[in-house]
Amino acid sequence: MIARVAGGWAIAAARYNPRTVGDLPFRQDEDDLQATAGLRYAVGPVALDAGAIVQRTAFPTTGGPDQRAFGGHAQIMVTVPAALPLAIGYRFGILDPSSLITTDRVMEHTAGAVLGLPRHRMRIQFQLTHVVEQAARELSNDRAQLAAELAL
Repeated sequence: MIARVAGGWAIAAARYNPRTVGDLPFRQDEDDLQATAGLRYAVGPVALDAGAIVQRTAFPTTGGPDQRAFGGHAQIMVTVPAALPLAIGYRFGILDPSSLITTDRVMEHTAGAVLGLPRHRMRIQFQLTHVVEQAARELSNDRAQLAAELAL
C-alpha cells in the first residue's frame, strides 16, 4: 500500500511466507511473518527518508523458540546547486538479524554523493560506510563504494 502525501509518500507492506527447508530426515517447516514501512518527505533541495522492518520466524516442526529480527534506516539528501545535478547525503542504518544471537547487531553510518550526467544518460554514486559492530564482534566492515549507472 502506498499513500501519497504533499511532498512525499508513505508505504507499508506485509508478507507471510511458510516454507519447508532441509533434506529428509532433517526437513523442517519455517514460517516468516514480516512487516515493513517507509516514509519520504521532500521540501526544496532536502529529502528525508526512513524505513523499518520487523520479522518473526517460527519453527513449528521443531518447537524451537521464535526468531525475531528488526532493521531500520533514516536518511537525508541535499541537492547542491551546481552545473550538474549533485546531491550529498547521510544515512544511519541498524540491523539485528536474530533475537536468538545476542551479538549480531550492526549499525552503519554512510556518507555519499550522487552526480548526474544527463548528457550521457548516467549517474555516478560514491559512498563511504563506517560499520559499528557489537563488542563481541570485532570485524572490520568499513568500506568505500563507487558505482555508475547508465540508462539505455
